[in-house]
Amino acid sequence: MKILHVINSLATGGAENLLVESLSLYAKEGIDADILILNGIEYPLLKKINEMNCCKIFTLGNGSVYNPKYIFTLIPFYKKYDLVHVHLFPAKYYVVLAKIFSGCKIPLVFTEHCTTNRRIENYFLRFIDKQIIKCYDYTICITPEIKEILTGYTNLPKNRFPIIENGINLKTLHCASACERQSINSSISAKDFLVIQVAAFRKQKDQETLIKAMILLPANFKLLLVGEGLEKKRCEILVKKLKLESRIFFLGVRMNIS
Repeated sequence: MKILHVINSLATGGAENLLVESLSLYAKEGIDADILILNGIEYPLLKKINEMNCCKIFTLGNGSVYNPKYIFTLIPFYKKYDLVHVHLFPAKYYVVLAKIFSGCKIPLVFTEHCTTNRRIENYFLRFIDKQIIKCYDYTICITPEIKEILTGYTNLPKNRFPIIENGINLKTLHCASACERQSINSSISAKDFLVIQVAAFRKQKDQETLIKAMILLPANFKLLLVGEGLEKKRCEILVKKLKLESRIFFLGVRMNIS
């Protein structure tokens, strides 16, 4: 069986990192799986998977992932694979529409990585989302909570929503060497207690609440925020407003998390 994974991009994020880690494991198990990326900007994770040389990598350009042209550029790939596994919105919609327009019968699987989104909260968009989900043979849920949400608003059978929890490569953690604290920031001392959040700056990740919580902690607690995203600027402004610049550090994209 040949599997094609489709994702918006390989920018920083849990879904993106999980897919890159998984593809290398698939190759070791003899599973024939490739990846198609809507936006092929060379983020660090794309560079990483290129270096792994574990699968074929297809990119459809460097433009916005919200361009509907991807619906039609996806169609030729359906003839080359037995199954398409999709991650994240809007790829979730494009893959279904491409299948409808092409008239092919290829099975589709989607992994839901988020507990909530604006489509669920809007009546009209929720209706559309429900129709899209119906077109997938299975929607994989990474937590029981996600399964409960999806079965609740789609009224589809529970067996359409298997739970497969995200995993972490423990070997990477066990083999890692510790960073020198001052290499992170010269103001961090050996006596400081470090808190770290590794996540894209998105509404669901809610870095703002963590930033506000730092006010309640002693001064020797320092916060490291790793990642990029649309909400980062808002968080930087909040840190300045609360006068926490000496205790909260924005580290950007890092490939040495372990």
